[in-house]
Amino acid sequence: MREYFSGLYDEFKEFISRGNIIDVAVGVIIGGAFTGIINSLVAELFMPLIGLVTGGVDFSTWTVMAGEVPFRVGAILTAIINFFVLALLLFVIIKALEKMRQVRDLAAFQVGQVLRSDEDEIEQLSEELHPDNVREDI
Repeated sequence: MREYFSGLYDEFKEFISRGNIIDVAVGVIIGGAFTGIINSLVAELFMPLIGLVTGGVDFSTWTVMAGEVPFRVGAILTAIINFFVLALLLFVIIKALEKMRQVRDLAAFQVGQVLRSDEDEIEQLSEELHPDNVREDI
């Protein structure tokens, strides 16, 4: 039984120390902080602006009663707005990262082309300067 748990521990240690797991953990932590920023942005900026446009209605506390049961429609609306703001920001970030990757790949391709061109020129000069190619009638 001890060998089983020892093997399981070793597997878990290998799994948790992989780079991808650490990247995911960092992403979750940053995502949690980012969620706080989005919640504040929506609560302190977007919802008051929506309230201003709709004549001062505070949607964050908007409640609809169904008999004795309150439905916090404003909280749902706030969550939906949070989702769309977060989705929009992620879309913009991903587009920017994709553009940077394309620029990097293009630059790497162009550097490779220049290096290949330089190699061809060096090879051509080397062939011209090779002792076998020297004319003796000069």
